[in-house]
Amino acid sequence: MVLGVLLPVATLGIASLVTAAPPGATPRPPERSALTTSTLVCPSATERTTQVGVASTEPEVSGEVTVGGAEPLAVASGSVAETDRDDAVVLSGADTTAPGLVASRIVAPPLAAAGCAAPDADVWFTGVGAAARRASVLELVNPDAGAAVVDVSLHSGRGIVDAPELRGLTVPGGETLRVDLAERVPRRGELALHVVTARGRATAFVESRDDPLGRGGVSRDWVPAQTTPAEDLLLLGVPDGAGERTLTIANPGDDEVRAQVRFVTDDSVFAPDGLEEVRVPAQGVARVALAGLLTGAGDVLGLGVEASGPVTATLRSVADGDLALTVPGSPLEDPTALVVPAGEKRLLLAGADSTGAVSYVARSADGEKLAGDRVEIAPDRGLSIKLPRGAVLVELTQHGTTVVGAVLAAAAGSSTVLPLSTPQRELLVPDVRPGLP
Repeated sequence: MVLGVLLPVATLGIASLVTAAPPGATPRPPERSALTTSTLVCPSATERTTQVGVASTEPEVSGEVTVGGAEPLAVASGSVAETDRDDAVVLSGADTTAPGLVASRIVAPPLAAAGCAAPDADVWFTGVGAAARRASVLELVNPDAGAAVVDVSLHSGRGIVDAPELRGLTVPGGETLRVDLAERVPRRGELALHVVTARGRATAFVESRDDPLGRGGVSRDWVPAQTTPAEDLLLLGVPDGAGERTLTIANPGDDEVRAQVRFVTDDSVFAPDGLEEVRVPAQGVARVALAGLLTGAGDVLGLGVEASGPVTATLRSVADGDLALTVPGSPLEDPTALVVPAGEKRLLLAGADSTGAVSYVARSADGEKLAGDRVEIAPDRGLSIKLPRGAVLVELTQHGTTVVGAVLAAAAGSSTVLPLSTPQRELLVPDVRPGLP
């Protein structure tokens, strides 16, 4: 009887001590704030003639960015500033030059290019190699003063590879770490890398090379990073010429994924005859040979991959002995720009989510407008626009639709593909408040 009375009383007493959540304590999404500082990192290219082009996508900007923490570089809207440093370059923008900053590393001859990227804690590189004929070098650049720690997972056709030597890679502050996969984890076949920064900040790049082992010269190009696996991918840019065409699909999930490959042209998207559904094992990769289907298919602008689960993909082309790598582009909703090589090139657009239009402007390094137009675009079709040889900056604006874009450049028998992406313009500030009064 005593317990029957005391227990309810004690329960009520404890409940009276608990304070209700204060008004307005419900979770709120992060707020958008103007970007006042930004960092872009460009990969190194010590063995070839190279330059880094820098531009701002914001209107009426005139200021400076810092190269390597010390050297000032003047940047203005609509023009391209250049630096010829061949080591890894860290670009820092502040105030007006922070939002909308874009840059590219361009190498010639033979032609190769890589977009400069902000530090990212989680990226994928698909279609890399770790053998004598097909080798890849992972480059990790730390733009900050403190050390960064990076973990790398290696995926093969049989799933995750046990590679303890790729875990806990330490990159000292302000330094660059290069990891030759053929030396660290030699193996044949198609591979995928999942690079996760566990502490600090780092930007990852992968330089891939094709070495015919005495039958010709070594061809190099960069594998662009993919940030988020997705079920629907669009890879724009198929270089001309005869040779190897290999599509590598990686599955980061725990279940097998089935994928259908489609070709994208200027008037349709279709599944070619003779190409079966691709089965990608859990945590593994699958290889699809496309040389026979793409040979002579000069009207193919790119590939679409529709999968039953999130995947990443890369098209590896060795056309007439030259290596070029094509990765999925992200849908573009806001105006963007891309620093591109001089010479022959085409702007490729597809993946519109509705009928709309796209405006583009091609400029020289000093900002002169060389070409521009507003073109209509619709779902399930693509566009190929020839750009002036002297253009080194392409600006793009969407009207009523989102699109995926890339620039396919060619010079002296070599090609490279640069995907378009949306530059960072805002900062997301999380809602942080005390949990209890």
